[in-house]
Amino acid sequence: MKDKMLKLGWPLLIISGAVIIAVVVVLARPRAEKNKAHPLIPAVRVQTVQAHDVQVRLEAQGTVEPRVQAPLSAQVAGSVVRLAPGFAAGGTFKKGAPMLWIDDVDYKLAVTQARMQVAQAELALARERQEARIAEEEWHQVGKGKPDPLVLRQPQVRQAEAALDAARAALEMAEINWQRSVIRAPYDCRIRSKQADLGQMVARGTPVALIYATDYAEVRLPLTDNQLAMIEWPYGKDGQWDARKAPHVTVRADFAGVTHEWPARLVRIEGEVDPRTRMIYVVARIDKPFEPSENSRPPLTVGQFVTAHIQGKTLKNVMSIDEDAVHNKNTVYVIDNEQHLRIRTVHVRRIQDGMAIIDQGLQNGEQVCLTPLNTVVDGMTVKPSEGGATHE
Repeated sequence: MKDKMLKLGWPLLIISGAVIIAVVVVLARPRAEKNKAHPLIPAVRVQTVQAHDVQVRLEAQGTVEPRVQAPLSAQVAGSVVRLAPGFAAGGTFKKGAPMLWIDDVDYKLAVTQARMQVAQAELALARERQEARIAEEEWHQVGKGKPDPLVLRQPQVRQAEAALDAARAALEMAEINWQRSVIRAPYDCRIRSKQADLGQMVARGTPVALIYATDYAEVRLPLTDNQLAMIEWPYGKDGQWDARKAPHVTVRADFAGVTHEWPARLVRIEGEVDPRTRMIYVVARIDKPFEPSENSRPPLTVGQFVTAHIQGKTLKNVMSIDEDAVHNKNTVYVIDNEQHLRIRTVHVRRIQDGMAIIDQGLQNGEQVCLTPLNTVVDGMTVKPSEGGATHE
């Protein structure tokens, strides 16, 4: 029995000792110290702002329109017997250049007849004046008292003078009609569409072409009321438009993938609001737009869509920052001297070229946060680094 107890006790003793040793080892090992968590300070890019002046530039789109466009009509009737080489759509003519000829045979004959009538009237007047002198001499020899005008042939002389005036007017009219058989350009122009051809009979008043003036073109540009407020209008003390002070405009259009520019200027503002868009139209004038330039700039074309950049007012002492740095249209994040972020309300005057122009809410030398942040708390600490353009 005793031997049996010994056989069972030894294993239990060994197991108990192993457990005690394991507990002692676990309790005796060194404990690792817990690290204290430090708050993460975000790094941000900032821009130091400085007050400066900004030239406002307004953008609008419009269509090129001719200054004058009108049908060119025949002033006499007849058959078209000749056309100028450029008499076709797109052809250009200088003022006074012949464009189309109408058969002038009848008009030349009318001039010849009118000249004959003038000669007859001159002869008749000369005879009447001679007879009037004879009548006056005879009356002085035998007459007494006040002579009768008919005796002195005064009414006959006046009638002959009137007949001569009428004959000369008829000759002048015949010569004018003869000249009108050649249709000439009334001003520097380009043909938009041809409406008559060789052999065609035209009546007086028949359109032979649709033409437009080429000395300058106009572009109607729609502007909002806020945009109108950004323009210095050149009205003098008398209320008249002063063309010398008119805002400059740059007109841009694309040709074959290349952007070209034309200088222009505002010449007037139209006197009504578009009832559909509630916008007001201003008109820009482009001088000589249809002529190629020395720098290989192509001519503009009527009906072409263009973009215009209008010179506006100069905004004084404003700040410019990246428009993405403005939140909710009127809020920016300013970094103070202790590297704390401050939420600031500002007034954005306008957005131009990707920059927000601010006229209230910022001071010279302040740093504005440019980095987008997911979470913003007023007074939070940040680590700033200069990363934006400084405007001076």
